[in-house]
Amino acid sequence: MEDEALLDSLLYRGEGDALDFKKMQYAFEGADDNHKSELLKDILAFANAWRDTTAYIVIGVNDAREVVGLDKDIDDSRLQQFINGKVNRPIRFHYRSLLYKGTTIGIYTIPLQDRPFFSVRDFGKVAAEAVYVRRGSATALAKPDEIAKMGAAAVQAHRPRLSMRIFGADGEVSASESLAAVVNDLRIPEASEIPDHVDTSPASRFGLTDHFMNEDYFRQVAAYIRQREGLVKFGLLIENLGDAYADDVKLTFRVPASEGFQLMAGDDLERTPRTHWDAVRSHRWSGTVDPSVEISSNADTLTATIWLGKIHAGDRRTTVDLYFSHPPASLSHADVTVHADQLKAPLSFSIPLSFQVNTPPQVTVEQLLEIAHRFDESE
Repeated sequence: MEDEALLDSLLYRGEGDALDFKKMQYAFEGADDNHKSELLKDILAFANAWRDTTAYIVIGVNDAREVVGLDKDIDDSRLQQFINGKVNRPIRFHYRSLLYKGTTIGIYTIPLQDRPFFSVRDFGKVAAEAVYVRRGSATALAKPDEIAKMGAAAVQAHRPRLSMRIFGADGEVSASESLAAVVNDLRIPEASEIPDHVDTSPASRFGLTDHFMNEDYFRQVAAYIRQREGLVKFGLLIENLGDAYADDVKLTFRVPASEGFQLMAGDDLERTPRTHWDAVRSHRWSGTVDPSVEISSNADTLTATIWLGKIHAGDRRTTVDLYFSHPPASLSHADVTVHADQLKAPLSFSIPLSFQVNTPPQVTVEQLLEIAHRFDESE
């Protein structure tokens, strides 16, 4: 939906120093230097343009601003190698194809960045050390005094300024620089010690078996209450305090791994136990799968990768709900890395964490069965 809204906005605007429409893709694969240099020249011109917003080159749109579709695609990694292998320093840009109202188009994105840029050698129609600049809907050579102003403006460029806080179960109203919580390390009987949940209805005495009976119900209740007692719900709040937006914002949240400790999103939580299998409920998790978060782990680290999209100047975004399950008392901090197109380098944050871990008396099998029966009645 964000892509569609962006393209709706671009199609409404006219071409200028931050926007160009092209019906056909740039000549690239198998093309000679003269044809390939058209792409290099345009990327240089937009990167050097006097503008206050991200520039876009949209492929698959004709002069009447009608979407005609992408004629051919180009791999972004090949483009990066081609452009940045010829210029005085790397230009931050990216290319991708996307679906817009059923039609595939291509889009080059060139964020604001320090200038000037130029090719270090002659290539096709591009002259060495010439500073090309986009003026309105045309490309021109920058004058010496204009090039000098580009260098001076680099230190005054508009940039996003991202801050981060963490919040607990109370939501973002409780957002702060750190997170503290109390958890219970509830000890439950071994699975082999917990009996099956069996049918005790009058019909069972006559050999009428309830095939929907969940034999693992008591064991599932044990796992469910243990997880809930050791669960800490939290999220991250990102604010853009700068004077420019940040696009394609991605967070990487990391904590050290330890035995029994888990980092989870909502879809990883234990399902609510049921005494009987249900064709619908048996496949319903406590949370829903959210494509904006991905959880991964290895022997040393638990990681949540979270995509937040665009954050406008003065705006804020919160992540989906995340969960610690049985965090150890030794867990003292989380490391967060923030990536965004407009950042000159990734941002790093360290979030202090503090957990008091209580160890209640072990739950006996009898106590577990009583809890399970009460739990069933409440459901």
